[in-house]
Amino acid sequence: MTLAQQDLAVGDQLQTMVKLAFPRNRVELVRTDTEANLLKRMGEIAEGGQRYRDIVIIGHSNRNGLRLTSDKFYEWPAVAGWFSLFGPHRIILIACEAGRWLPCAALFDGLPDLKEIFGSPVPAHKDQMWVVLGRVLYALGARKTDSKWIQLMQAGNFLMTKGLMFRNTRRDYERGGTMEGEGWTEAERFLDHIMSGLR
Repeated sequence: MTLAQQDLAVGDQLQTMVKLAFPRNRVELVRTDTEANLLKRMGEIAEGGQRYRDIVIIGHSNRNGLRLTSDKFYEWPAVAGWFSLFGPHRIILIACEAGRWLPCAALFDGLPDLKEIFGSPVPAHKDQMWVVLGRVLYALGARKTDSKWIQLMQAGNFLMTKGLMFRNTRRDYERGGTMEGEGWTEAERFLDHIMSGLR
């Protein structure tokens, strides 16, 4: 099933909103259908030599990987490889289970400049997309992310849509280590059970 069929194809709306909010910033929208076209488009952007501090990824995913194109499913370390040329500091994932510990660990390990990841630890759904878009605009505009605002937006997202969007930082990832990761993996199973009962 395509993102458009699920009302999750929000790339055009996001690009328009970001351009309006930040008219001086360069904003690229990369639509993907096949791996060959993705390679071509990413190559064109990379040729400019510009680094992209913020990258928003919209797609189908799970704890194992992301479907960047209709013909290929990529495990999370390979996803990191696709974006390594751009040296992002922040990645925002509008995708199912992308905010879990294992996907975030793969992205932090594969992208040395990456400082924070926003993503949902549970399945994403169309009702929360506009809340997430507002959060994206805040994250892109903030010089430094305010944890109180983030917590407030997390609470609002949950109350309005029963959706979750977590912020994961490199500092927390490196401080926690493998043992904490195993604990989070177990906790995520429990979270799945709770969230499925709420929807």
